This record gives sequence, C-alpha cells and structure tokens, in this order.
Amino acid sequence: TGSRASSLVRNWYHLGRTITLEEVRSKIEGLTVQTVLDYVQAHPAGDFTILTIGPHELN
Repeated sequence: TGSRASSLVRNWYHLGRTITLEEVRSKIEGLTVQTVLDYVQAHPAGDFTILTIGPHELN
C-alpha cells in the first residue's frame, strides 16, 4: 500500500535500512510497562507549548 511504501522510504532515509512488519510486531509485543517507564525516565518531557484557535480565550 501507499502507507507501507511511505514507511519503507522513511525507515530507509532515517535508519539506512527497512524494517519488516514482523520486526515492528515483535517490538510492539515486547513492550512492557517497565520498558515504557524506563524510556520516560531516560527521556523526560521538556517544556510544552499550548496553542488554541478559536473566538474565545481559554480560562
């Protein structure tokens, strides 16, 4: 599909290789709460910016 082709090109550009769907599936199935918590601790969120669009100011 076009989506898969786009994903393949993006992976090739950023990683220098393609990633199979099985590899993606394996990484997703290997996730645990602890691996997510470890990632969040190692890569804390920075400052956030909020943008609103509309006729009224938010309170």
